[in-house]
Amino acid sequence: MLISRFIELLFSRLHRPAFLLSTVLLVAVIPLVGYEFVEGFEYESNETTNIWLSISHASAAVLLVLLCLLWLPVLNSLLRRARSSRWARYQILNEKRLHRWIGYLLVIFTLGHGASQLQYYTTLEIPFTDALLGTESDLVRSMRSTMYEFVTEDESIDVVDQWVKAGRTEAMFHEQIRPIMKDDCTKCHSTTSTQTYAIQSLPLVTYDEVVSLSYSGVQSRQFRINVTGLLLFVLFILIGVTSIPIVRKRVYHHFESLHRLGYWSLPLLLLHVPQWYWLAPVGVLLIWDWSVQRLSVQHYCKGELKRLDEQTIKLVVSTNFKQAIHAGDYVKVRIPVVSKTEWHAFSIVSYDEGLLTLKINVAGDWTRKLMALGDYVECILSLRGPYSSPASQSRHSKKRLLIAGGIGITPYWHWLNAEYCANTHLIWVVKDIDRLEWLKPVLLEKERSEIFIYITQGENAELPKWLEGLNGVDIKIGRPCWMTLAEAFSTAEVGDCYLCGPKAMMAEAGKSFRRYRWHVFKESF
Repeated sequence: MLISRFIELLFSRLHRPAFLLSTVLLVAVIPLVGYEFVEGFEYESNETTNIWLSISHASAAVLLVLLCLLWLPVLNSLLRRARSSRWARYQILNEKRLHRWIGYLLVIFTLGHGASQLQYYTTLEIPFTDALLGTESDLVRSMRSTMYEFVTEDESIDVVDQWVKAGRTEAMFHEQIRPIMKDDCTKCHSTTSTQTYAIQSLPLVTYDEVVSLSYSGVQSRQFRINVTGLLLFVLFILIGVTSIPIVRKRVYHHFESLHRLGYWSLPLLLLHVPQWYWLAPVGVLLIWDWSVQRLSVQHYCKGELKRLDEQTIKLVVSTNFKQAIHAGDYVKVRIPVVSKTEWHAFSIVSYDEGLLTLKINVAGDWTRKLMALGDYVECILSLRGPYSSPASQSRHSKKRLLIAGGIGITPYWHWLNAEYCANTHLIWVVKDIDRLEWLKPVLLEKERSEIFIYITQGENAELPKWLEGLNGVDIKIGRPCWMTLAEAFSTAEVGDCYLCGPKAMMAEAGKSFRRYRWHVFKESF
């Protein structure tokens, strides 16, 4: 039964370009991750190498790949450019979901890397704290522990230790230290070395090269790598734990603040990771995106909050966007009187003559505080955006079906008011009959799309008189049967289906329309 269901699901999606591209991506990434893990696990540079060091290096190799992929789905400025093009219909994966699952994998391999590295230090002959904090010179410590098998005489270690304690004089270096480096170190650390895992960028030939690796404590390379590693370990674990849905919902303000600290992981990684070239391209994109977002912020915008009903707030903002506003775009809002740090994303209902209109559904602590401000309140707020959501791609579709649940109508409102297309249908599932007033301007238009409205509550309620005699509007009491609707809409050609609303509704409707080979886009940002 499970096998037949899997085969049915697979074939129902094979026609979708996005599914095929997602498969190609996975086929390309999984072998890369596997290759990096095996390469790291086979690391064996000296006799101190054990299972803990192998796990540590294997996890670190995978982390580099995951870190490069982690930031790509959250580059909002880049995503806006991508989603505004016709190629957005070939989107690889849901960016939000992709980012979340890469993040969970990152936490797992962070635990593997950090815990096994700490365990490895306990297996060395030198004290654990000395290895962790680099209390002994990097050069002396490595000669006593990890590189001990390559040291010709124990007396050589004592000579190097005395040179470090004596102040690292250049005369003593040329007289005593340089011959030791040539006999014990340069044979591995050189551009002609045959040692696979030797760091060729540390030839240890000149005075300055040796001095750079002879420091201890906070100046040592070991201290820098380990302390930044511990900070990254704590940071990734905290971000990962607060990203779990049940935790994120309870402590959203902490979740958002910790996620902003994720920007600091880039400089920490550059200090921690020797292979910085892995992170350089992603780092450039991240800095560019951060800069663009900063430039797009509009502070001290005047806003008017008006309570529409017990669950809905209307926000009108006086602003002036430099970028064009497309149907399906959204903005991020910060209202200091509610919270000075939290930003929340809302779909744009309309933007006309410098007035931006948003409708906000009360669903959490922040929106409840917003509702508690009163029936009508003027406020000062900040805006970021506009950004493009999956719904913004609807203008490129030849045949489109817009499915909304409750306030999920907002991404499509701007589109329905902005332009008309004969090949467009709207299905709106709403609880209260009073909310039909929201669509009154659209329903009274002479030229409009076919609209199907399902009212799930109020069986005995009377329809407003202004609805009488309207063509192209079908109002029913009860919940829709998505499979029946999918079959009915698929009698001719199929098209693109856009979903916004409760997760359960989007899952059921999406499943039904995919069976009839519709391209399904869920609103997620």
